[in-house]
Amino acid sequence: MMLAMALGAVCTAAELRFKAAATVSEAIVRLDDVAEITAEPEQTKRLAAVTLAPAPSSGRTLNLTYEMVSARLAAQGIDMSQVQFSGKSTVRVTAAKPEVTPAVHATPAPELPHQMSDATERMLGKAISAYLAKADPSLVRMAAHVTLTREQTPLFAAARKEDLLVTGGKAPWSQPQWFRVSCKDRRGKPQATDVYCKLVPMPYLLQAARALRTGEVLTAQDVKRVQMETTTATRNPPLEDDSLVVGRQLQRSVAAGDIFYEGDVRPVQLVSRGDIVTVTSRVGGISVSMPAKALGNGVQGEFVELATLDNRGKLVGRVVGFHELEVQPAEKVSE
Repeated sequence: MMLAMALGAVCTAAELRFKAAATVSEAIVRLDDVAEITAEPEQTKRLAAVTLAPAPSSGRTLNLTYEMVSARLAAQGIDMSQVQFSGKSTVRVTAAKPEVTPAVHATPAPELPHQMSDATERMLGKAISAYLAKADPSLVRMAAHVTLTREQTPLFAAARKEDLLVTGGKAPWSQPQWFRVSCKDRRGKPQATDVYCKLVPMPYLLQAARALRTGEVLTAQDVKRVQMETTTATRNPPLEDDSLVVGRQLQRSVAAGDIFYEGDVRPVQLVSRGDIVTVTSRVGGISVSMPAKALGNGVQGEFVELATLDNRGKLVGRVVGFHELEVQPAEKVSE
């Protein structure tokens, strides 16, 4: 009886009930963002503070699976024998839309001008981001989205980025900010004005660690995570989850430092049309294998039509490995 009670205490020491979806407003996803924690107060506090992953950027979604969370907890030194899981197996994490709190300033926030130079605003945004990196090294890298007035646009359009001097701003950095930016005008005369911007944590993107060729299967050593600003582009969105890249096959050649985008990789093709494959049928505790010819292509988990080598019958098998398929008697389609 005492042993059963002890075992019960261990199994229910901490319960993590995963949510179906979570919205985060910070730059980091923590355990209490994605799960309801039931445990002793001190253990709850410790578990709640466990960091799981960088938060997705605005408009993006991060899917955190049970396996990913469990591995992260183990890596943080949590005794997994005292943790019980329930709820959803995957939590869909999105970034909250930041609330815009008017900045305390003598001048109201500027309205969007009718004609705006995107290049000029990007130049100023990079200058402000560089200033923040030096002013507060502990701060995660921030992207500065600048809004210029009609009067400011021509001033900074004529300025050189080397001449930009940024000062000002204050924590909390998640709020809209005013920065003092100095430069020289067309005549070389020093000018200074207050620039309005919003700061957003830069997302972690996946970058090629070396040059890679089309058809290569990516390993963890081929990919590295870098925090950088995304740019508006006509191509597919960049990938942020390395589970979508590692173990997959490249569809284009990339240089070292290139960012991976949706559509750059695909599941590895394990079976090709015409391949001689091994087909295994399992019934109860008995398994029987035989060779067959693939009549199509397939990746892990896909179903491929097969023909017996004597061409007297066809079957449908599910790809389980390289040139390996499983078939059940009910999947036989013709004789």
